Amino acid sequence: MTDLIPGGDLANLFHINNELITNTAGYAAEIGGGTVKDVWGLLIGDGVFVARRENFLRQLHRSRQKLIAEGIVPQPVSPSIGEPLIQGAALEERDELIDLWVNLIAAAMDPRKASSVRYSFIEILRKMDPQDALLLKFLGASRTYDALTAAAFVPFDQWGAQLALENLCILGLLNQATEMEYRLSARGIEFRRAVGLT
Repeated sequence: MTDLIPGGDLANLFHINNELITNTAGYAAEIGGGTVKDVWGLLIGDGVFVARRENFLRQLHRSRQKLIAEGIVPQPVSPSIGEPLIQGAALEERDELIDLWVNLIAAAMDPRKASSVRYSFIEILRKMDPQDALLLKFLGASRTYDALTAAAFVPFDQWGAQLALENLCILGLLNQATEMEYRLSARGIEFRRAVGLT
């Protein structure tokens, strides 16, 4: 599989860390098959795209290392999931969300969890703000939250918490229980599992 993205050629072409390429080029081929070659073809020649490529490869490397540490052999990912994962993860540079991308990529490569990774989860993660991710980490499935309660868990005020609650509701991860209270939806519970928050 590594012949889809030969490490040495990419290192010369993009002038990036050869060790990173050596460790992750094969993983990129694993995650998307031929689709990876197509996606990377779009990235050639532009410094911003090169940075996105490196960003994705770092996340992919972390995902693979996580699985290996758990004794799991990563499996190839369907191109219908792999391509949007590459596109979404490559754009993300905010720490609060990178961990979620790493966990979602790992879940997609984990034979035990791959079927729980939905295309909609990729789209949800692309639309999340860091504040949403911070709050989502603290929400439990068995209770309701209002902005005041939610603000106790996060480093922003009641209004920031309210905005995060509303955004998580728009994304389908929360349901509105009452006029001012929210609780995790079934999609929210499954999303939290897929991105490693449970």
